[in-house]
Amino acid sequence: MIKVKLILKYEDKWMPNAIYRACLQEVVSEPRSGVNAKAVDNKLLLLFKGNKPSKVAERLRNILGLINLMERSIALLEA
Repeated sequence: MIKVKLILKYEDKWMPNAIYRACLQEVVSEPRSGVNAKAVDNKLLLLFKGNKPSKVAERLRNILGLINLMERSIALLEA
């Protein structure tokens, strides 16, 4: 079993909640996805589990792509 824990820290307290609700809530709600996420204060905690390194890497890449897209969208709205 391969486990990857990732903690993303933000300056604003609302940012992790916004990211979680906008793009991670659906992925986490599916039990077979192998992804768990939680927004705590100004941190976004991500846990990836899987048996194959390629599957874990693919999930990690997909989730980080979603988060990056969300961060860029927020930055455009703030500008």
